[in-house]
Amino acid sequence: NIMWCNPRWVGLFPLERRSIYKLRNHLIFINTQTFHIESNIQAIDKVVDNSNGAAREVYTIMHTTHETQTDTPHIMGYWLNWFMTKLDPDVGTKINNHLTLKFLNQHIGIPPTVADSDLYLEKYKKIILKEHLCTQKCQRENYKLFYYHFQLLYRNS
Repeated sequence: NIMWCNPRWVGLFPLERRSIYKLRNHLIFINTQTFHIESNIQAIDKVVDNSNGAAREVYTIMHTTHETQTDTPHIMGYWLNWFMTKLDPDVGTKINNHLTLKFLNQHIGIPPTVADSDLYLEKYKKIILKEHLCTQKCQRENYKLFYYHFQLLYRNS
């Protein structure tokens, strides 16, 4: 009774059009910093608010884009949001995996121990934000990036 929600799915399969609100499964959302736009947060809030008693965990990994949750940066490097400081792809992948392992351990007991996950996540706790604590911070960082891009475009035109 567990479901993992990848933030990339929200664009492909909009939450508001799905029967996901009726799920009684435990859900984990592992989001990227650039995912934090108002419509995405509202969609996740609806799912979290309609939990039917199941666990809903929401995390945001700072300094990440949706590329971080793929193998692309490991092979080609990052190519989106060039002016954004990005997390090392290995670190991003490991954070994603360790959050998932802890969630699975908590809800179904597999893997049997997550001590190494606890240690790894503790090391990066400053960039892993739980729930929507990220909303204001992410939006502020995203606005800075947008403003920086705008200035560059304006100067070059």
